[in-house]
Formats: sequence, C-alpha cells, structure tokens
Amino acid sequence: MRKAALLGGEVLSGVLKLLKPGVREIEVAAEIEYQMRRRGASGPAFESIVAFGARSAYPHARPTKKCLGKNELVVLDLGVILGHYCSDITRTVFVGRAPARIRRWYSAVQEAQAAAVAAARAGITNIGFVTGDVYALPFADGVAGVVACGYAFHHMVEPARALAEMARVLRPGGRVAIADIIVPEGPGGAIQNAIERARDPSHTNAQSVAQFHTLIRDAGLRLLSEESRQHWYDFNLWMRNAGIAPGDADYLQVRRMMEEIMDRDVSGLQPRHSEKTGGLEFLHTTLLLVAEKPE
Repeated sequence: MRKAALLGGEVLSGVLKLLKPGVREIEVAAEIEYQMRRRGASGPAFESIVAFGARSAYPHARPTKKCLGKNELVVLDLGVILGHYCSDITRTVFVGRAPARIRRWYSAVQEAQAAAVAAARAGITNIGFVTGDVYALPFADGVAGVVACGYAFHHMVEPARALAEMARVLRPGGRVAIADIIVPEGPGGAIQNAIERARDPSHTNAQSVAQFHTLIRDAGLRLLSEESRQHWYDFNLWMRNAGIAPGDADYLQVRRMMEEIMDRDVSGLQPRHSEKTGGLEFLHTTLLLVAEKPE
C-alpha cells in the first residue's frame, strides 16, 4: 500500500513539469497513465482527473482538449494499481504567480490540514475503530449525531434492516447520509443489476430513487435532501478494478451483456464507444441522500 502511494506521488511530481500554457488536459492525462505503467504500475486505479481553470471546480472532471492558460488553477487527481493495491492522490497547483486571493485559500487549507494532523497525534482519545455487523451495530440507542454509508447498500442482502439499525443509533435530530449507485425502476433496473452481479457476485441489488425513499420512510426518517450525479466509466478499467482481465470468461460475458443493450438500452448504463478512445464506456448514476431522525 505504501509503495502504491509513493508511486502515485512520483507520477504526479513527474507531470508537473508539463503544466505550461498551451498544454491540453488530455495530453497531461495521457502522460500520467504512461508514467504509471513505465514505473511499474499495472494501470490507473480510476480515470485520472486533469482540470484547468474554471473546470478545476468540477467534481470528477474528465480531461478535455482545453488548453492551459496563464495564471490558472489546475487540479490533478490520480491513482495507481500496484500489487493489487490502489492509491489516490489529489493536488491543486497554480500556474503563474498566485494572487493574494489564491494565497488566502491556500493558507486556509494549510491551516485546516495542520489542525487535522495535530488532532491525529498518537494517544488521541476521541476516535476509535470498531468492527461490527451492519444488521446489529455495536452501539447503544441514540448515541450518534451522524451515520454515513458510502457505496455499500448495493452489497446488502437486507438494506431495510441495515437502515433501521442506522436510525436506531441516531439521536433525535441526528442525520443519515447515504451515497450509492442507483438504477431505473422496473426491467431496466433488473438489467443493470444483472450486469453488475455478473462482474461482481457480491453485488446484490442497487436501489432506485423510489426504493430509497421507501427505505427512508420505513426507517422513520425524514428526507432532507437528495442529489444525483452521472459519471462515465471506461469498461476495461471498471473490469480491471474487479480483478478481471480482457479475455477472461467473466470479462467476455459482461462485455457481451453490455453490447447487447447498446442500441436499445433501458438499464441506464447507456453503453457506447468513446469518441476519445474508441473503447467501451458506460454511465453510472449515483445518489446522495441526507435524512434526519425526527426530534
């Protein structure tokens, strides 16, 4: 794990020299992947993010043909796969002489990071790590102010039971935050779940928005907000992250399932051939829900 993290840092440091006015985002992204493999990585842990200027504020910005201008912010977010471990490193740099406004932002982030490092010193007493059963959380009733669950509901056999446990440990006025992939209602959702299970047998069922609403209501929670986002994924990278290589039986099966729905998709995956690479890519829709336990 340490070696994967160090390699990611080396790659990032190596591409900083490319950040000169006129270079394109896609050129930097290509160099990132080249440097990963050249230094021994089996590939990227996810599609690298390279974003210039105003695009640096976008979450999960995909590299484009945008050229770097003078005096612009740049966000680089990359990770490598090394020895089956995935790393992740993000850096924001300013190309040019940073004005006072940018320097104030930097100072604020630096101060926050220093405070976090100081709080994480050896001997800290207000943090702990507990292994437990999601269906029987090892906490008393009403002790938590916030309970969060990220990208796990589609692996649960009994999501309603899990959410009921999350609600039980919340104190009145406490909040639950859930992030997960979602599927369309009806046959389309069944198709997407079948494809997901063919890739990863630990996948049970991704929920639809309506199903999440029902889960929240049945747990006695009140929905406060929801936000959905869509992200395009490279098929080969997605399969590689599951330990499946091109030519494997599972790879061929999942690819065939994707290609069969390309012209008449109702699954929400919207598989297509990338205009940039020609490779197969598809869409995942994610949902962030925040709900509250009534006073």
